[in-house]
Amino acid sequence: LGEWVPEEDATAVAVEEEGNEEAAQDVPVVVVSAPTTDAVRRVYASYDNEADSLAALGSYSLNYTPASVLTIMNLLGLEEGECVLWVGAGDGREALSVALLHPGCRIVAIERNEALVNIARRVQASLSVQNIRFDHADAMHLPSTEGFTHVFSTALSGDPFYRKLCGCCARRSIPQS
Repeated sequence: LGEWVPEEDATAVAVEEEGNEEAAQDVPVVVVSAPTTDAVRRVYASYDNEADSLAALGSYSLNYTPASVLTIMNLLGLEEGECVLWVGAGDGREALSVALLHPGCRIVAIERNEALVNIARRVQASLSVQNIRFDHADAMHLPSTEGFTHVFSTALSGDPFYRKLCGCCARRSIPQS
């Protein structure tokens, strides 16, 4: 999903890739500030302590890279005071990264795999991230999305799930200006 390039190195990478069109197409480069890079890498590094727990679960993660967090943040377009319902948070690394980078927002992350929720909670506690909550829940039993400004999902659960989630979102009222 791309690689991170600190701002000071961005020009050098662009020049290097100019002569190599194939490399430029295969690996998108995301230019980010050092504090953003450091924060997300801190979250991802915290999962090193959970390597045994994650390995015991098998390949349950989508294995996003730290660069994918930037894509998710761009999709969400979060502003101060907004609230995200994150459906299918997995082990929580992307949701924790977004929460860390948006301390003025609130995130409620749900995941149906209790072992992954426990891992996410342990990492959250180790990082002292206060604006996110991980709940063990099945989105198929989600009553509504009321109270959330955003609904985000990386869950891979099939058509019935997607219909349920879209139905919950469709019932939301959109303020008229």
